[in-house]
Amino acid sequence: MDLAAAKAVTPQAGKLLADWLAESKAERATPERPPLRLGDAPALNDEQQAALDALLASEGFQPWLLHGVTGSGKTEVYLRLIAEQLAARAQTLVLVPEINLTPQLINRFADRFPDSRIVVQHSHLADGERLHGWLDAWHGDADVVIGTRLSVFTPLPRLGLIVVDEEHDGSFKQQDGLRYHARDLAVWRARRAGVAIVLGSATPSLETVANVEAGRYKRLTLSRRAHGAARLPEVRLVDTRRKKLAEGLSEPVLEALQARLARKEMSLVFINRRGFAPVVACSACGWTSGCPHCSAKLVVHLMERKLRCHHCGWEEPVPRACPDCGDPDIKPLGEGTQRLESALQRMLPDARVLRIDRDTTSRKDAWDEVYRKVHGGEVDILVGTQMLAKGHDFGTLSLVAALGPTAACIRPTSAHRSGCSPS
Repeated sequence: MDLAAAKAVTPQAGKLLADWLAESKAERATPERPPLRLGDAPALNDEQQAALDALLASEGFQPWLLHGVTGSGKTEVYLRLIAEQLAARAQTLVLVPEINLTPQLINRFADRFPDSRIVVQHSHLADGERLHGWLDAWHGDADVVIGTRLSVFTPLPRLGLIVVDEEHDGSFKQQDGLRYHARDLAVWRARRAGVAIVLGSATPSLETVANVEAGRYKRLTLSRRAHGAARLPEVRLVDTRRKKLAEGLSEPVLEALQARLARKEMSLVFINRRGFAPVVACSACGWTSGCPHCSAKLVVHLMERKLRCHHCGWEEPVPRACPDCGDPDIKPLGEGTQRLESALQRMLPDARVLRIDRDTTSRKDAWDEVYRKVHGGEVDILVGTQMLAKGHDFGTLSLVAALGPTAACIRPTSAHRSGCSPS
């Protein structure tokens, strides 16, 4: 909006915009910066060093796919690249898919770059805090901006590098309102600025792989874990079709959880359905709880006694009887995080269970509290959705149980990732 357009709305809007523009054009004193000081850094292995050398030798706009297995040290490569940008007085934009990844990443960045100004941008910040960070970035005072998809719009006059971590993640796509894909917009922005962009993933999206094969992007591979002693985990498949389940939990899973409790190790139980149950059904007529505004099912949220649509946001009270036939025998079918949390607390009464999903982490400081409890040894079993399945470092975690992982494979979608297959 220009000044004339603002005045056409209201004189007050025009005056506010005029004052803001005048202030923005005022000369800003640039304080003398101390020499760049870096925290301790681990030694790179040969694959990490080769990737870093290739990235540092690149000039101008170039998209890079950093394809590395989980734990291969992609973040360490990012940190080394950012250190070079800081030495050159350039800014870096780091995009992450989920808000919950920012506290852990900020701590790691702050340890490595103790004297640098690191700004966070995501929707859970207060408006004033987000505006302050936005202005710091715009004025060039912020050295590194870390945030979710909305951060791609942050103005950075000294932009030197863009990093998109977990580039395959669907959270980078804005589905409502102004629709965009932050990863693709970041590539466009890097091209406009003439800088490199690094797309990191263990399972890159097929779009990115296609761009690599077409020669538009370049690929760097980290095929093994960064630390020589670290091994990929053992994977055990449990065919639940022939096993009796208790609230979605098989006997092998319960035995493994009990063994970790005895050893005072932490476990993570992953189920990618929040709420108590994904649907309510009538045993008499076959009615199921469908959303009246879209094609999704209404999910049971037992604590609030609500049926809620996770697609469009519609909610209504849980009915006492079937709306179609009036039969009171309606039951929740399937398991969600709330039901699983209750089941584990009942089956393993000595375990300290913590549920982590969008319902429990909507408060501003919720993730700080989660990290405090986890790293303080106050949690035995984590129950959560996909927000727990990426990018976290939980030191005492020794077991991950994924319940119903094949459900995601039969859900209709046109978006897939390289490296994901039924096998």
